[in-house]
Amino acid sequence: MSDSSSIKRLQHSVKGGLESLFLNEKITALIIFLAVVMAFTNNLLSHESIYLFNWLLTLYFLFEAAVKINTFTWRGYISSRKNVFDFSILTGSLFLLLFPAFQTSGVIFLRIFRILALLRILRLLPNTEHVLRGLARAIVASKAILILLAVMLIFFSMLGYSLFSSYLPEYFGNPMTAMNTIFQIFTIENWGAVPEAAKELKNDNLYYTVNTFVISVLILGGFIALSLANAVFVDEMVSDNNNDIKRELLELRAENQEIKELLRQIVDKQAR
Repeated sequence: MSDSSSIKRLQHSVKGGLESLFLNEKITALIIFLAVVMAFTNNLLSHESIYLFNWLLTLYFLFEAAVKINTFTWRGYISSRKNVFDFSILTGSLFLLLFPAFQTSGVIFLRIFRILALLRILRLLPNTEHVLRGLARAIVASKAILILLAVMLIFFSMLGYSLFSSYLPEYFGNPMTAMNTIFQIFTIENWGAVPEAAKELKNDNLYYTVNTFVISVLILGGFIALSLANAVFVDEMVSDNNNDIKRELLELRAENQEIKELLRQIVDKQAR
């Protein structure tokens, strides 16, 4: 029994040491700061300097992963979503550095690497795993509404393209342009530009038709569908807090019942 507790204490101390070494916020912040500096001074540095910096950064992440896997085993390592996230970034970074033939021009693959490295800023957020878990749960819960939004986007895009492509080609000239316009209306971004463009054509029937179409899209997609998606998303994101509150309320209710039972017993004894 003592050996088992000693092993657990040793594992806990090793884990704490590793976290202080690799998950230290100052080290992570320093890495992110250097990546940002490299990104903004790209024109002032030589290709070799950028390449060396990226290799050093990758080797640090690789050493971190190797030590953790050796300490916690592969199964224990991947049991943490944070480690899976870090390992996926490390794999992508190594791929881009080892196979530069996949670059499209210049040092674009190094810029992609720096973007991947900056994703580790999520480790500085408090309760990162809790937030990511809530985000995944919210996406799953919003699946039906997201599908509805996609169907509405495609339907209104094709309808707008069929009706107005010859009149407003800058907004409905092809299906992709029409989809971009409908998405902007969904998000209530510059939605009034489409009716204004129709007004300039001096065609009253077209102007009223476009207005009716845009208002319908705005109400159905921008107000109703997106509001439903936001409501479900927010509700799922805070569901953990709601569950904690419910559990605490149940515990308080149980304690309250115990207190009432004890008071009832005391009263019965005094009555006797």
